[in-house]
Amino acid sequence: MNKKYVDIIIKVSTSGKVTPMAILWDDGRKYDIDKVIDVRYSASQTGEGGIRYKCLVQGKEVFVFEEQGKKRLWFIETDQH
Repeated sequence: MNKKYVDIIIKVSTSGKVTPMAILWDDGRKYDIDKVIDVRYSASQTGEGGIRYKCLVQGKEVFVFEEQGKKRLWFIETDQH
């Protein structure tokens, strides 16, 4: 698995809850997140840790990670290089 940084459209509630709404691929494709199934702190298969959002995208489970650090960066695991 490879780590791929992506742009994410998020919704932030008045209580501060963050919900990813769509994944924006670097070639311009947009994938709407149909549902967030689970949220927890977890390591990815690449060994990096962060908040893991288990999402349903076009009928497939996708793990979207929010890195913890000074910048708010998002990545997904992919088998593409």
